[in-house]
Order: sequence, then structure tokens, then C-alpha cells
Amino acid sequence: MTAIVGILNKRGIAIAADSAVTFTNAIQEVAIQNKNEKVISVKDKVVNSGDKMLRLKDKQPVAVMIVGNSLLSKLPWDVIIRCYRKQNDSSGFSKLEDYVQHFKSFVDSEILSVYLKRDESFEENKRTILVFAGYGEDESYPSICKYEVTGITKLKLQWQPCRSATISDELESIIFTSGQSDIIDAIELGIQSDRIGVIRRKFQDLIDNLLTENMLDILKDKIDYSAIREEITDLITESERDHLRQHMEAIKHFDLQKMACLAENLIKATELHRKITYQQESVGGLIDLAVITREDGFQWLNRKSWYEPSKGGQYGKFGI
Repeated sequence: MTAIVGILNKRGIAIAADSAVTFTNAIQEVAIQNKNEKVISVKDKVVNSGDKMLRLKDKQPVAVMIVGNSLLSKLPWDVIIRCYRKQNDSSGFSKLEDYVQHFKSFVDSEILSVYLKRDESFEENKRTILVFAGYGEDESYPSICKYEVTGITKLKLQWQPCRSATISDELESIIFTSGQSDIIDAIELGIQSDRIGVIRRKFQDLIDNLLTENMLDILKDKIDYSAIREEITDLITESERDHLRQHMEAIKHFDLQKMACLAENLIKATELHRKITYQQESVGGLIDLAVITREDGFQWLNRKSWYEPSKGGQYGKFGI
């Protein structure tokens, strides 16, 4: 799995992605007790070397991030994106959505027809989410959008739009997440979602205990616990909204450096949580970090590379 973050305001976009990639290997084994019975052994391996953030084009301020399965059939998505960039780098479009549609057409016409069989499909757990971020040539403010690749039909990918957002005079800041965003959401809202149900249950237990201690058990059947739980949920929701409003109010004044710092630290918080709990450490490795502005385009701040900057080579472009 992975975690990616986009922070947007009127100045531009800061995007961050971790490097952890989970590979799942399902092996069929014949049980000793019954030779006709097949047992599926599923093993996961996490490596911290994935390229999940790429420039969609060199000369336009647009990036794409990969969440979930890193392969389209057996072809890596980052290879597909590099191939698209090499063949289509000079063309620009008026809106971010136009870049997305052009990329989708390229995959159907140039990739699927060459590398995939007509009847090929992929499983539910192998779906990919692609997040596009940047500016169209006619857009003054940045946008970000998320699509899920849900299947293949007659050598055409099936795309499901999930979420999109655009900075405007009414919406001046955005925190956009994908992948393992539970801790980031908790930081945004002030509480983890899985704790809300616990609070509701504990509140009911508290009322029952108070009635028992005061020998008022007869009143338990007269209490509308569902209404109480609904009221608690409304209070928590309002608290979350207020917490988020404060964050959004601050972020709309951030410069690019602060936005990038926030994006990076949200990824680090998720990684730390995985390390100190009994969860698979599926967020980790080096954090790729970049900013996008209308004037200066896509700029790397941190990124993985096989080359040291002082040694030349294609640092800043190799593989990305």
C-alpha cells in the first residue's frame, strides 16, 4: 500500500508520497491430508523503493501519483507514464481534466493494444488509483483529481472518477489524501474514525453504570440510547468540522515551503503510527516531495535517485 498527500492553495501544490510497495504472492499448495484439496497461501512482501510520483509532462505543470497496484497486467504504471511523457511532452491542454482524458486515450490506443490480450482482466484487489494534480493552460488555480482503474473491456480501461477538487475564491485550501489516510484524517479532524464507535459504546456503559449505582435500573428501558448515540455523533461531527476549518484557514496562507513541510510530515506521521502499533509497516521508505506552480511548473524537493547530485548523470530526471 501507500500514502500520498496533496496540499493546495492559491500559490500552488505540494505533493508527497512514501516509497513502500506491497507485493502479494498467492501460492497454491496441496494439503497432505487430502490430495484433492488446494490451499491458497498468501504472502506479502513490502519493499521501500517504489516510484509513485511522476511528472506527467516535462514542460507542463502536471503530475500523477500511483496508489494501489503498481502494474497494469504485467507492465509497471511508471513505465507507461514515462512512455506517455516521451511521446506527448510538447502538447498542453486548457484544463487538468483534458490532460487526464488524453492520457487515458494514450493508454487505450498505445499500451493495451500492444501489451494486453483482448479478454484480459484483473482482480478486485489489484486495482490502481491514479491521482492527477496541476494546472491546465487556462486555469489560474491548481486542481487535483482521483480516478480508479476498475477493469478492462475490449482493450479499453474502465475508469471510475472518485474525487476532484479545484482551488477557487470560495475554496482557498485543500488537503487531498489517498491510500492509507487514516492517521492523516485523524490529524485533520482531531480524532480517529475507529474511536467514534468506542466513544458511543462507552457512553452507554457510563449511563448504565450510573443508574445501577443509584439503584435506578428500572429507568434503563426508558432511555432512548439510539437518540443519545445520534446526538454524540452529531457533536463529534461538529467538532471535526471546526477542527478542519481551523486547519484550512491556516493552510490558505501557507507559502510553498510550509505546504511541502506539512505534506511530508503527514506521511511521516502515518509511517510512525505503523511502526508503534501492531500493523504491517506498509507506509515507509524515502518520501518523494515536490511542488507545482503555474509559473515554474513541477519542481522536486526530495526524491529517490540512483545518482548523487554531485556526480552528475540524470539526477532530477532519471526514472521520473
